[in-house]
Amino acid sequence: MTNVSGIVKSARNIMRQDTGTGSDELRILQLGWMLFLKIFSDKDKELELMDDHYHSPIPAELHWDEWAGDDEGMTGDELLQFVDRKLFPALSNLDLSTANRRAVLVHEVFANNYNDLFLILMIHLLKEGGRAAIVLPDGSLTGDGVKQRIRQKLLEDCNLHTIVRLPNSVFQPYASVATNLLFFTKGEPTKNIWYYEHKLPEGYKAYSKTKPIQLAEFDTLKAWWTKRKANEQAWQVDIDTIKANGYNLDIKNPHRAEEEQQYSSTELLDLLHQSFAKSNQLLEQLRKELS
Repeated sequence: MTNVSGIVKSARNIMRQDTGTGSDELRILQLGWMLFLKIFSDKDKELELMDDHYHSPIPAELHWDEWAGDDEGMTGDELLQFVDRKLFPALSNLDLSTANRRAVLVHEVFANNYNDLFLILMIHLLKEGGRAAIVLPDGSLTGDGVKQRIRQKLLEDCNLHTIVRLPNSVFQPYASVATNLLFFTKGEPTKNIWYYEHKLPEGYKAYSKTKPIQLAEFDTLKAWWTKRKANEQAWQVDIDTIKANGYNLDIKNPHRAEEEQQYSSTELLDLLHQSFAKSNQLLEQLRKELS
């Protein structure tokens, strides 16, 4: 899989023409599980050759090369039906009674956990001592069930040493969800996590397309990074506290009370107008895809 960047760029260009992949978010989700399955499948076949006692948890007919390796193979509706009706149902319902850790990994990737797919993929691909930084929405820092087990795996397999909490408007106008920068190193479990809250510049209510976040705003973070101390923007949480709270990583700044944002009547009407406009846009996109 040489030149992964070029392959991904080419795939994205092709997927822009496909129904159901009308945004970068949707295209990334599709590319994520495909890259995962390709890499995982190749590694499993290698393990089977090296270890006579190892058996891949992936059914033989679902290995990547069996259905995606043939340039003259399935395409169009036939491929879509195979993925939707056979591949995903089978891989999300693997037999976990054997305690095969690789089976558990495949199950968690395909059991409707697309938002956390890249986190799992990153943990899997990193070598011992490998370092990574990844952007995740607030929704990936909390939640129970599979989402909790994914966070537990991250904390047990990697040293998640820093989480930078970003304002909701960093990715405006493309997304308004609050996001976080997670920094971790694979090979040793997490003992403590430093949190750092990135504040909006003075006089800003939010970032926007005309007032985006600037690199210079991270100078304070960079100065703190090498001489870490708790302050009004930074706090540390130990792993025992996180475990006791169900591996919840959505921990607010303890040094300040939750702020209640006040809006004028005009601002509220503008927010409603933007919300309705976005809803109409999504409905129109859905109508086109279904027609």
